[in-house]
Amino acid sequence: MNNPVYFSFQKTIWLYLNLFFCLFINFTDFNKDIILLSISISILTISLGHSIGLHRGIIHKSYSTSKIFRNFLLILFVFTGMGSPLSWIKLHYTRDFWQNKPSCHPYLGYKHSLWKDYIWYLHYSFTVTDDDLRDYGFPEEFYKDRFINFLHKSWFLFSIIPAISVWLFWGFQEFIILLSLRIVINLLMHWFIGYISHTHGYRKYIISEANESGYNDWLLGIISFGEGFHNNHHAFPSSSRLGIRWFEFDLSWQLIKILKFFKIIWNVKTADGETLKSTVIELEKTEWN
Repeated sequence: MNNPVYFSFQKTIWLYLNLFFCLFINFTDFNKDIILLSISISILTISLGHSIGLHRGIIHKSYSTSKIFRNFLLILFVFTGMGSPLSWIKLHYTRDFWQNKPSCHPYLGYKHSLWKDYIWYLHYSFTVTDDDLRDYGFPEEFYKDRFINFLHKSWFLFSIIPAISVWLFWGFQEFIILLSLRIVINLLMHWFIGYISHTHGYRKYIISEANESGYNDWLLGIISFGEGFHNNHHAFPSSSRLGIRWFEFDLSWQLIKILKFFKIIWNVKTADGETLKSTVIELEKTEWN
């Protein structure tokens, strides 16, 4: 396959459909309660659903939990409006495989401009076959998981049905703020933080013979619930704590500690006391870009 990158109508239409509705926001009549509710939903779905649930828990298996709670976290992820959890899992295994090689396809690396990454990441997809996924270490269990496959086929309904309900029974402005605006912010911020955390910031570790080692960004790390501390994540991918140093505040890690205290999750893995893998080189001084 010469060029596995293809234009995704689904991703493009979903982004710009929600952007279209955002054009009708009435800035002169903002309802503070609705804004606070939208922010609360974002914190709940992004931190618990995406960062703790899908990324750290399901993809990297940084802790153990019950199937009921795992499925609850998956539902929260779907409410972010960012797409199918199965598609995200496939993309993550594909990206990790190629980024940990000396060279990778430009689509999966970050050697290009912010503008090009915006076009590629939010409008295009990367073709992978089942054979490719096996090479990437993609677990067969995800294909057999009925709940994950159910969400794969129905994820958009978790945005469309609440959208129609809020519009009919609450109002058009409430629909925009609670759904379209929140989804647009989720999509754009996830893309932007992903790009910046691979191109700018500081890092303590280098992954030898890898195309990407990632960077940490203090501000983005805080507002992304820890996901912006990406150099730490590249060095310790199975760690449930991404903010390692005292000044790297990782909100998701704080929530994980609460979940662990109440025994909702257990077997929590962290980078503390771990011996660095042979491929991870700890720099004597912090490197900045």
